[in-house]
Amino acid sequence: AGCTRPQRRRIAFAHEFARPPAVAVGAARLPAAGAPATVDGITARAEEVTSKGFTLVCAGSARTGAAGTSFLAGACGWLAVGTSE
Repeated sequence: AGCTRPQRRRIAFAHEFARPPAVAVGAARLPAAGAPATVDGITARAEEVTSKGFTLVCAGSARTGAAGTSFLAGACGWLAVGTSE
């Protein structure tokens, strides 16, 4: 499923880690309407992970209908695991 229009946001951790943590990222609030194939319409990943933060990248698949092209709406969540000392 080719996703498009990635949105990038720099996330700063509330407390700095001793070294770059493992970051798990996932899609949340997937749209309930549409074809069953739209379940995988949101992608999320972490890039540029440092001890102070990372770049969150989320993208939604394009859908074309009578009103033109629209993009699936959703949200992304994340969890960072590491040590602070």
